[in-house]
Formats: sequence, C-alpha cells, structure tokens
Amino acid sequence: MVNIRMFLGAVVTCSQLQSSVVGLGVLPQIQRQTKFYAAASEGDANVPILLGDLLVKEFMLISDSTGMTAQTAISKCLSQFDWSDDECIVTDSGKVCEIKRSVHTFVRTEEDVAALIEQAKERSAMATFTFADPNLRTATATLCEKSGVPFVDLMGPMLLRMKDFLKMTPTGAPQYRVALNRDYFRRIEAVEFTLKADDGQAPWLLRDADVVIVGVSRTGKTPLSVVLSQMMGWKVGNVPLVLECPPPAELLNVDEIDSNRVFCLTINPTQLKKIRQTRLEMRGVKEQEKRINSSSGVNAMSKSNYADRNYLLKDLKSARELSLAQGWTDVDVTGRAVEETAAMLSEIMTKRFGDNSTDER
Repeated sequence: MVNIRMFLGAVVTCSQLQSSVVGLGVLPQIQRQTKFYAAASEGDANVPILLGDLLVKEFMLISDSTGMTAQTAISKCLSQFDWSDDECIVTDSGKVCEIKRSVHTFVRTEEDVAALIEQAKERSAMATFTFADPNLRTATATLCEKSGVPFVDLMGPMLLRMKDFLKMTPTGAPQYRVALNRDYFRRIEAVEFTLKADDGQAPWLLRDADVVIVGVSRTGKTPLSVVLSQMMGWKVGNVPLVLECPPPAELLNVDEIDSNRVFCLTINPTQLKKIRQTRLEMRGVKEQEKRINSSSGVNAMSKSNYADRNYLLKDLKSARELSLAQGWTDVDVTGRAVEETAAMLSEIMTKRFGDNSTDER
C-alpha cells in the first residue's frame, strides 16, 4: 500500500531530478488524469514540474439486490494487490493507480444493465455483477463482450457447479430479504448476550459465554466482542482488567469458566499510550485540568495517570501476570484490525473445539 504523498517523494528520487529541486509542491485533488508535481529550482521554487499521470481504474459493481456480495468480493481481491480504501496502488510498470468503485443495486432489467455497461465502456471500467436470474447474467455477459468491457460474473459459475452437484435447479430469483433461519436468530441472540455482558457489567453471565475477552482499558475489547458475535454467532463476555480493582470472582472460577475460552488482549505500550491520550483529549480531560489549575493555582488538581507510561506499564504487567496464573491465552492486538484479531481467535477456537465451539457449552 502506498500513500500518495509518500509515493510523490519516491517519484522525485527515482526520476533523478537535478539537485536544484528543493521541495514538493501542493498535491492537487485527485481526479481522472490528475498530474503529480514537484517544486522546480531554487529560483523558481513554486513552479511545478510534471512527474507523470495518475492512472484511474474503476470497478463497476452491479447487483440485483444490495450489492454486498460484490463489494465484499472486490475488496478481498483488491487486498491481494496491497490496496486499502484510502490509498493508491503501484502497478508492475511503476505507475501510481487510483482505485474507484461504483455500486449499482437492485438492477433488474436488461435496459438498466445496458445503460450501465455503456457507462462502463465510456469510463474504461471493469464490470462485476451478481445476478440470480440466469437470463440476465447471460444478457449482461453478451453486452460486455460486444462493448469490449472486461467483466466478471461472480455468481454464475458457482450456481452452475452447485446445480450439477445438488441435482437441483436454482430459483433464479433475487433474495431481497435476509433469510430468517436458525443461524440468523442465533446471531441475534449472540449480539444481545454480548451487549448485556459488555465491560464486565454482568459477570454472572460469563459462565454462559462461548468466549470471554479480558484486557486493560483501550485494547478494543468491546469492538472485538461485537464483531465476534456478529461474524461467528458467539456469545461473548468481556471484562476490563483494572490495576486498582480486583477482577470479578466469576471470572476466576475455573470450575465454571474454561480457561481455553478466555483471551487476554495485550498491546504495545507506546500504542496504548497514544490511544489513551486521544481518549483523554476527546473527553476534554486535559482541558479541564488546565482550566481548574489555572483558576485555583498550581497543583490544585493532580493530573490523570490514565495515559502515564509508568502506570500503563504496571497495568499491562498486572494483566499479563493474571493471564499467566489463570492459564488464559494472550493475544497481541498491536497494529491489528478488529477483524484480523477476530479471525485469529476463530482459528484458535476451531483448533481447540472444532466446529463445536458453541455447541459444547
């Protein structure tokens, strides 16, 4: 992944500009055929020099329903090219490429498809579609081929394989509503449980949890718990570990809570300090301290030690020692997205309990 401004500096170096180049100019707003510029010479520091064209590649996502399948698929595939939402990529030829996505939902007729394919042709975009109707899939593929628009049919090949495997014919009708099946209600129940057992507010529920998340403040326990409940359908309880307060007795009851289901989140102290400082600023704590001290005199109010490095080191050490004593599993969340940590826990739970991570409660 390459940040545009960072890559701009790399272009200047790789282009071997003359030593008279002293700085970079202002990067203009990214648009189709946007140019990259650098400052010129000492005597002409504000005159831009053209470094090259910014490529723009667009993916047109077309769906007969919400388009979530296409969006998820394209994001997963783009990640294989070191892409994320806020960054460009660099092609094998060394050119900077901006990725654009346009989503068109509830497209149900050939006329609508034809109009979109015409747009894709004008924009030199790639069409990606998910249609349940086989006739609409065929028509879309034909239109793309005639127009010279590259395309991917995300559902067609899989449905054909499943048809042969199951010896059944798919309905061919788009599903506009979420299936209210057993799995759906299991996830709803899991989310409701997770919200009730959040932040240690209902320790008596921990015995019924599929997974228990513990950790010091600002390690992401609540977001992780919610993602696990939604993604895996797990009932998740989470408990904050506070240096000055003993954990609830229910958490330490090894007869009721399997230590293999308890995960202690750890994090790099430097990152934790930044997160806690941001938290204090967002809540206005620092401004409040300054205001009180300025009106009442120096040392009228002691500063919060919440983001103090010595305090948070003791906080982390205490959590690690408790985790070791209880036989819990430490999980380092430093620099990890919540979804990445959730996938890691899912893998661990599968290895320990197989597919019965929730059935053996």
